[in-house]
Amino acid sequence: MLQTGTAYTPSQIMSLRLKGAMYIRMSTELQVESPENQERAIRAYAAEYGIEIIKTYADLGVSGINTEKREQFQALIDDVEQGRNGYNIVLYLDESRWGRFVDSREAEYHRMRLERRNVVCQSCEKPVTLTSNLADRIMTLLRDESASDYCRQLSQKVWAGQCNLVSKGYRQGGVAGFGLRRMLLDEAGRPKQELAMVQRKSLLTERVILMPGPDDELRIVSWIYDQFIAGISETDIATQLNAQPILVALGRAELCARC
Repeated sequence: MLQTGTAYTPSQIMSLRLKGAMYIRMSTELQVESPENQERAIRAYAAEYGIEIIKTYADLGVSGINTEKREQFQALIDDVEQGRNGYNIVLYLDESRWGRFVDSREAEYHRMRLERRNVVCQSCEKPVTLTSNLADRIMTLLRDESASDYCRQLSQKVWAGQCNLVSKGYRQGGVAGFGLRRMLLDEAGRPKQELAMVQRKSLLTERVILMPGPDDELRIVSWIYDQFIAGISETDIATQLNAQPILVALGRAELCARC
């Protein structure tokens, strides 16, 4: 049985014959901490302490700022709280994989939920020990706050970057409106190709802009504008358009009032 506040040597841990689960999280496909790398590091850590991994939870392509879309994280918590776990320790690569919560206290809250059920939450960054001695708790809280601060700063940088690209006329995502099409530009700003409905850019250096669509759609847009300026309501304009066989971008033969 693990004792609170005790740092065990590998030989002592091996004598306990612990069974463990590992939690893996990756928020994007471009991260160095790929699922394979995380699993390899966690298994090596578990082998050092003689921990048998019997369960794996993996949230792939999911942000760590909350738990709403982290289905496997929720399953982990639920399994422990409902007593369906056959393990007594959960391993993860580092505190940032556990989560980059906006409020760093949330990371500790979820660890406490498991530890109240006698399941240890353990980062592979440190020796196996419960976070009850002062030094260890302070270091864990600092790591939690560091992960949270990184998330806040990254959000600010991403927002600033997106605002800068929008100010230069580049599209930041979403379906092009009726009468418009998306054009892919290379890193030098030269047109490469018109993007179809499901297509997207494949290189970080590429950009997307909006360009005028087919003439028949442009004529309809001009007609809508003229009708609106003349005082015709949006509902009446949409009713007239819906009576015609007009295809919108998603292939539906219908124009709604929002178009």
